[in-house]
Amino acid sequence: MSMPQTDDVRRDPSRSLPGEGRAGAGTPRRTGPGTGRGRRTAGGGARSPTTASRSGVRPPRGARRRARLTAERLAWVHPARSEIEFESRFQLLVAVLLSARSTDRMATRLARELLARYPDPGALAAAEPEEVERILRPIGFFRVKSRALIALAQVLDRRHHGRVPGTMAELLELPGVGRKSANTILGVGFGVPGIIADRHLIRVAGRVRLVHGTDPDLVEAQIRSLLPRSLWTPFSLRTTLHGRYVCLARRPLCERCVLNDFCPSSTTAGLPMEERRRIVMTLARRPPGPSALGPDPTSARDPT
Repeated sequence: MSMPQTDDVRRDPSRSLPGEGRAGAGTPRRTGPGTGRGRRTAGGGARSPTTASRSGVRPPRGARRRARLTAERLAWVHPARSEIEFESRFQLLVAVLLSARSTDRMATRLARELLARYPDPGALAAAEPEEVERILRPIGFFRVKSRALIALAQVLDRRHHGRVPGTMAELLELPGVGRKSANTILGVGFGVPGIIADRHLIRVAGRVRLVHGTDPDLVEAQIRSLLPRSLWTPFSLRTTLHGRYVCLARRPLCERCVLNDFCPSSTTAGLPMEERRRIVMTLARRPPGPSALGPDPTSARDPT
């Protein structure tokens, strides 16, 4: 089944994985800009992106039209899927957490190897950290991730009867899980629409001027306001692929981009509009998926 992130952390495995804000049980959560979490509400929950959108941050002028065009054009060339492969929601959750600061391919492979040895949360909860580290050694931050995954499995085993919960609130209570991971689990594993505000989506959305700023919560809120709910997950998955293979961080491949005739940041802006549209239509005639990006998309993959 195909879908659609420091030194002190090593001493406390309940703290966050690299790239995800998460405080352990009994540890006060940091809030505010840059923490990946909103303010605490009177009821104890984190501020939702819907509430965040009421803070005065509105999408740029013309963003709604550009968002609809972006969603339509990306559907021409990218499948609405994650590059993580999984056979169960637990495997998906493990792979998503392993993918922080790594590739989906590596995360998929190691999640499969880990679950071959520890097939359910109960088995992983009782694992020796050294044994898990041995399996995860090829991936970055393997010691941090090993301890975090054991802590995660213990929570799933104790509180959720070994099942991956299917609500945002419950997922955010799991060690190592932030909004980005939770939206991935919900969208890909449960079919619950959500905006997966990873670094690729944030970069593409900023270049196409769909959003102001780079705070993941505010980016999520702005894009939610631009697109119908049914498009949230497909848009997220396709935009991630586009950022990974075309709209690269260091040198975007605008000459291979189906958005180049309306993207305000396109480096093809000096070309006549007829030429830019010809490029778009040439790309659109190719079959969807990574093959639409050329013979070897991995050679152009964004290394960041």
